[in-house]
Amino acid sequence: DAVGQYPEPYRSLYDNIETCPEEYLLWFHHVPWTYKMKSGSTLWQELCMKYNMGVAMVEVYRDFWHTSAKQYMKGHEQEWQHTDSLLNVQLENAKEWRNTCLKYFQTFSKMKIYE
Repeated sequence: DAVGQYPEPYRSLYDNIETCPEEYLLWFHHVPWTYKMKSGSTLWQELCMKYNMGVAMVEVYRDFWHTSAKQYMKGHEQEWQHTDSLLNVQLENAKEWRNTCLKYFQTFSKMKIYE
């Protein structure tokens, strides 16, 4: 009983699936992949969305670096190039992490991976 170690009012908050904050839902409760989240999406859809958002954020950082940041790096091309290569590695790592995690969870959910 993971929730038993918490004092009130947290114990009651986390123990009730209706009041448990969604970011802690899977820590305190076993719910089906089709469980409806507050957004209206299923747990599985939300999980896919969160991993896809991680990749999308790195793409935003890289796009910013290629557009807005480039103008401030005049005369510092070597540093710009180094950071650009790091962002490209980060993007590939984010994609690999997303794909690995979602494929792992898919072995249990048996559901389509949303992109």
